[in-house]
Amino acid sequence: MYRLLRPRSSKTSSYFQTISLRCRFHSRTHLTMSHTKFPTNHGIHFILDWDGTVTQKDTLDALVDMCKATRPAAEISLTWTRLTESYMADYEATIKEYAPEGKLPTSIPEERKLLLVLEAVEQRSIDRVIDSRLFNDLTSQHIKSGADKAMSTKQIQFRYGYLDFENHLRSRNARYGPEDEDQDIRNFLSVTWCRFLIASCLDVSSVDPLSLGQIYANELEDGIITRARVNPEGKIISSNDKLKTMKRLQQWFEPKPVVYVGDSWTDLECLLAADLGICMQDDPISSTQRKLAEALERLNVHCPHIREWESVDEHRVVWVRDFDEIRAWVSEVDHRA
Repeated sequence: MYRLLRPRSSKTSSYFQTISLRCRFHSRTHLTMSHTKFPTNHGIHFILDWDGTVTQKDTLDALVDMCKATRPAAEISLTWTRLTESYMADYEATIKEYAPEGKLPTSIPEERKLLLVLEAVEQRSIDRVIDSRLFNDLTSQHIKSGADKAMSTKQIQFRYGYLDFENHLRSRNARYGPEDEDQDIRNFLSVTWCRFLIASCLDVSSVDPLSLGQIYANELEDGIITRARVNPEGKIISSNDKLKTMKRLQQWFEPKPVVYVGDSWTDLECLLAADLGICMQDDPISSTQRKLAEALERLNVHCPHIREWESVDEHRVVWVRDFDEIRAWVSEVDHRA
């Protein structure tokens, strides 16, 4: 899957033009936010990506490290290296075939087609991982203790302001009754391999993942005794899978406006489909964030900082550095309402 074995090689960057990437875009006429459901002091439906969005970086390395409690570390490392190399070769060959000479799409419909083509790459990656039996001996206890260790050693870290953001949503919800339609909702939507790892990391930080919503992600087995098999029902391995899941969530929680927060190319379709899409960007920008920013550049999507959210175009996408800036935006629209 994309987050399971995402490109880490510098070779991949040769497929993309080097551009200035603090969301510098072509001059165009921008619409105002008046045509959306903001500002409002009513409930908002936040849908958050996990790796690189809620967390500072991908949590996959931490998950692989947990396997070293089940087998010799050298064996795990060798298996993982082979899987990564196979993924990179498949990914780069697919990109070259679909976009010769690095000529990637410049329209959203063509971009969707490319992302759909890459879904097959992610599925083949999952199949190779299953065949390798890398995670077969990993249990829920390994993951739970591994999450505790990863959080304490800061191998896994929440992005700045995330815990305060969670508390802010709870404070907003305290204004209403538990069944009130004005309650905020926070759901996680991720292509990550292990839903139980997400829940364990949140639990370590005293965040109840179910207090504001649900976790929509793959599971190695069933979250109790884990094995190297993605749950066949409702798999989430691609941009299209995330979009379909998000649309279902939108329908379930209408008429709450949806704010989607993500950091990678796999988040692109959800960002464009939300009432407000928020791109997470570091300084300097990471390779994963760069790929998303380059896609927005190619597609001519205006992406101002969230402070200028009212200057978005019809795609309604902004960028932020952290969750503190999102919390400040929520406070601003509350104050204006």
